[in-house]
Amino acid sequence: KKKMFCGKMKPRRNFKTSQNVGLIEFRIPAKGQGFSVHVKFHSNPKPCNAVLQDPQGTYTLRNYNRKSNCSISVIFPLSVNILATSVGVQSGWPQKTLDIETGLLTKCRKRGIHDYVEIRGGDGLDPNLMKVAVDYCGMRSLPSETPITVACGNTAVRLISSGHFENSITFSFDIPSDFSSLDLVCPSFLSVL
Repeated sequence: KKKMFCGKMKPRRNFKTSQNVGLIEFRIPAKGQGFSVHVKFHSNPKPCNAVLQDPQGTYTLRNYNRKSNCSISVIFPLSVNILATSVGVQSGWPQKTLDIETGLLTKCRKRGIHDYVEIRGGDGLDPNLMKVAVDYCGMRSLPSETPITVACGNTAVRLISSGHFENSITFSFDIPSDFSSLDLVCPSFLSVL
């Protein structure tokens, strides 16, 4: 959701994000003007979204068997290595299931599969405004052989979940060392390359 307030118009109600990430963008037209915002954080034992400022690390993204879109956004161009994936294949707890290693499929959304993970890139933090480099679904417990390299100001790993499966993806990320094989390049990054 996006709300815009201009001039002296003050919102008369509280705003609550549906996830654990919120973004406030502002422009102050003249020196000496401004505004204040009061933010309250609620406990969230099963976080779904995060913005990371470290250029390297390892992270596991889970849907906790909920219907949700979960994203990890990193404010750097990145090479993303998928370490382990189970998306769209394993039923939620407490049912007993037989886990079968399916490997990874690409273009899952195009195939009509409702649970998948996307690697996205763009110049802002909103994953909805980013371009998709690749999407995956399936189960694989071995690390990917080649990284997905995104040459954009921001990179996101987004898990789209129907709520019918216990989805998770574990991935590592780092600043690209090789820009010769890019999966996604943003126009603003072309002048740098």
